[in-house]
Amino acid sequence: MNEDPQREQCTLPDLTMITNGALVGIHQPAACAGRGCWVHHPSDHHMTAWPITWRTETGTAERICEHGTGHPDPDDVRYHALQGRGVSVHGCDGCCAVDGDDKSTDPRAPGLRAQ
Repeated sequence: MNEDPQREQCTLPDLTMITNGALVGIHQPAACAGRGCWVHHPSDHHMTAWPITWRTETGTAERICEHGTGHPDPDDVRYHALQGRGVSVHGCDGCCAVDGDDKSTDPRAPGLRAQ
């Protein structure tokens, strides 16, 4: 389970608390076993401690950096890429990049696309 100090965990299996409310009807942990999942099995990326918000218009999770900028969660980007949806383009202040990251335009790559 995500140990994000900014996000309160809930005991109901289909309810996830985020900074801008709650999501209901979340998939069960078994559905994402073996892969990164921002809800149940977050990968070890540098944004895991950032607060999460949900973008209803795109159906994606964003991590909010210290400057208040929303960056697509890398686990969510990878999930959407596997579904054939590119969701990595975003207004970026550079916080989602890691040293040596070229901000790849391939959503299956570690980098996220800045717009």
